[in-house]
Order: sequence, then C-alpha cells, then structure tokens
Amino acid sequence: AANLYDLCAAGTVTMEAEANSIGFKSLSVLVRNPGQTPVRVDLPAGSFFITRGSEYPARRMQPQIVRKAESFELAPGEEQALVLDTYCGDSTASLPQGSALLTPYYLDKSRLYRGQAEIWRWSAQYQTGHSTAYPTSREYDLLEQNFAMSRMEVDSLRSELNRIVKANVKARQEELEATKKRVEDLTKEQSRKHIHHSSSSSSSTGFGGGRSGGGAGASF
Repeated sequence: AANLYDLCAAGTVTMEAEANSIGFKSLSVLVRNPGQTPVRVDLPAGSFFITRGSEYPARRMQPQIVRKAESFELAPGEEQALVLDTYCGDSTASLPQGSALLTPYYLDKSRLYRGQAEIWRWSAQYQTGHSTAYPTSREYDLLEQNFAMSRMEVDSLRSELNRIVKANVKARQEELEATKKRVEDLTKEQSRKHIHHSSSSSSSTGFGGGRSGGGAGASF
C-alpha cells in the first residue's frame, strides 16, 4: 500500500476533495484509479488538507486534519468515495469551504489523539495573532456538536491560546533581533579587518617593482 499523496504525485491515482466545515463528515474525497493494475491506497490519520481559497479569496481558511486513517484497494478504473471527519488546524481562521488539496504533511498521532483542544495548543505556536473576522474558535454550536466543547471551555481555551501566541510571537521577535545583531556585529568586524588590511598595504613603500603609498590602492 502507498500513501495517497505519493500516489497522486506519481499520477497513479487521481483525487478530488471538497471541504465543508470541520468535524463529522466535513471533507468529501473521491479517488480514482485510471491505470490497468490494482492499487492499494492509504490515507494516514493526521493528514493535512488545505482549501484552495479561490472561491473565497478574502477569507483565510484553516487546514483540515483527518481524524481517522483510511485504507482501501482500487481495481483498474474503479473509484472510491470517502466522507471524512476532520479537526480544525487553526483556531483563528475561518471554516473551510470549497475545493481542497492534500498536502504531504500530517500531524503526530500523540497530539491527534488528544483531541481538538490539544491540536489548537500545538498550532498556536506558529500563529501570528491575526484572526479572521469569523474565527472557528467562535463557532460555539459547531464545536459543541462535533467535539463536545462547551462555550465556557472554548472561551477559556481561547484565552490560553492567545497567551501562547503572544509568547511565541515575542520569542520569534527576540530571536530575529538577536540574529540581526549577530549579522551587524559580523559585518562590522569584517569591515574593520578590511580597513586594517588596506591601511597596512597602502603604508608600505618599495623600490623598482614595489608599490608606493601614492600608487594604486588595493581593490575592495
């Protein structure tokens, strides 16, 4: 059996996917085998699907994370329709709607099996703090129906996520500033070495083929 992403990349199978929210039955996938030999297909739990976004260009939509693994075999010319349950990959993004693409990435099972709240804690480390106008973390009814998360739990979790985002944004800014300072210090040190080398060369004098201080200077 081979990973669905690899099979699609190789052209062994074709796939169409349509996102429709998150939670139960929120991602429809159709896989076809156009070849002449049977194909065994695996879709790992934790696989990432991203919405193309062309239908809703003004909205930043979250990735969907497949909750359970799927494995099946396709005979030549056969197709398989899947309706998958998904987790939300970004608490600050809008619900996904429209054509979706399978990526080569998938979430570690140790996080996946801890549920939606743990996935949000993980993804908060990589967010910038900029939320869309309709973030998934305010879809209270949807979150309760699909993940048994109460409104009070979601509000408390959102405050926790904001703290994680701010802490990591600050850490990245500090790291960037430290990197910039190292580059500036290195540039200054190299400049000082150039100046010292140039001064030593131009101050030397000689006869015949030697270079005098008034001659052509060293090139930089």
